Amino acid sequence: MPRPFSLLDYYLTSIEVGLKSLPGGYRKEAAARILNPLSYPRYMEFQLALKPLLPVDGRRVLDIGSPKLPVLLLAKHTRSCELYATDIRDYFIAPTAHFLTKIGKGDRLGKDIHLCVQDARHLTYDDAFFDRIFSISVLEHVPDRGDSQAAQEIARVLRPGGTVTLTVPYSHAGYREEFVSGPVYERREAGRTFYQRHYDRQALQQRLFDPSGLRVLDMTFFGEPGFQVEPWWNQIPMRWKVPLLWAQPFAAKVFLKRLAPPQLHAAAGVAVRLRKDT
Repeated sequence: MPRPFSLLDYYLTSIEVGLKSLPGGYRKEAAARILNPLSYPRYMEFQLALKPLLPVDGRRVLDIGSPKLPVLLLAKHTRSCELYATDIRDYFIAPTAHFLTKIGKGDRLGKDIHLCVQDARHLTYDDAFFDRIFSISVLEHVPDRGDSQAAQEIARVLRPGGTVTLTVPYSHAGYREEFVSGPVYERREAGRTFYQRHYDRQALQQRLFDPSGLRVLDMTFFGEPGFQVEPWWNQIPMRWKVPLLWAQPFAAKVFLKRLAPPQLHAAAGVAVRLRKDT
């Protein structure tokens, strides 16, 4: 058996979920779990976001908008963790419930696993409700000052002594914002729409750390210090990539690295761990 929360554990769990779920009503989502078990940067992000929070048995844990494969792993490897998995839209609720049922965890739904629609800027939970919080590649997508509002809300619902882990894109050359044409997530504005931020150190401090009031325990930068696979990969049309999707995490294992200070020019993202002291 693969080691819990290892690359093979994520990879094989995704395929297992997909195979067991194909006979159900979510064949498209199940097929995606098989064909694309773990996309290029995700294993690095999952490891940096989840490993510092473990073990979580006996804890109340909040996922804010992250990809839901970690939720399946947490359900698989914990017995007494109370887990709240959220997103701003309800697209994930029915398929995730189906997946959990197919891997034998359906009895926990509504008891200690909760799948909920939440806006990170206006969480409906009580103050100091959660022991652990994680959010993987989410806050950079919240428009206007929404990332700062979300940071404040995270701090509000985190109990004293609790920790939170976040991953966001990073740009050593300076803060920048990215826009795309057409709708983005829950937003349907006409024309160019805000898509995501790439933070630098100053933006991290001003937009996330200062508004939250949380203490930064550590920051881990990651990227491709040598050959850059991701920019090349992103240029390939999806129909040509399908036969190679299975190989993404293994390529990431080779090319995507945690970076030392002299390598920060190559950083594509940063994982941050914060603590609420009071």
